[in-house]
Amino acid sequence: MTDPGPASLDSPLVSGSPEDDTLRPWLMRAIFEHCQEGILITDARKIIIDVNPAFTRITGYPREEILGKKPHILSSGKHSAGFYQNLFFDVAEKGFWSGNIKNRHRSGNHFIAQTTISAVHTASGQLSHYFSIFRGVSGLSGCYAKLKGGRQAKLTTD
Repeated sequence: MTDPGPASLDSPLVSGSPEDDTLRPWLMRAIFEHCQEGILITDARKIIIDVNPAFTRITGYPREEILGKKPHILSSGKHSAGFYQNLFFDVAEKGFWSGNIKNRHRSGNHFIAQTTISAVHTASGQLSHYFSIFRGVSGLSGCYAKLKGGRQAKLTTD
């Protein structure tokens, strides 16, 4: 199949016509490859089956090195087992969890990831996959702490 290129507003992809199904795999792959947030996909056993280029940029782990591993390879050790139990309880009950996780970069440095983890089910309701979309926010939290610290210093010196 040839690359159909980007969709315009009057393209079949936008109009909802039957051609959507022929463009959808190309579009999904393009979104996956160009998304600036890290994407990690696992099977139902939580074995990593795919990651996007942003995942590699954010975590330092090349795709080839991470496939077949479990996401705990990113664990910083800063969260308790209870944290992860609660996280996956929410995923099981609500279908997703959102929050910040302190992860470990391949270099060993820690970073904070603003993360959403979701469950994917088959039409019959059976769990088939999990996916996580995240962005590194360590720099943002450092800025926030500096701003907060500056505000507190100002309040105590006034």
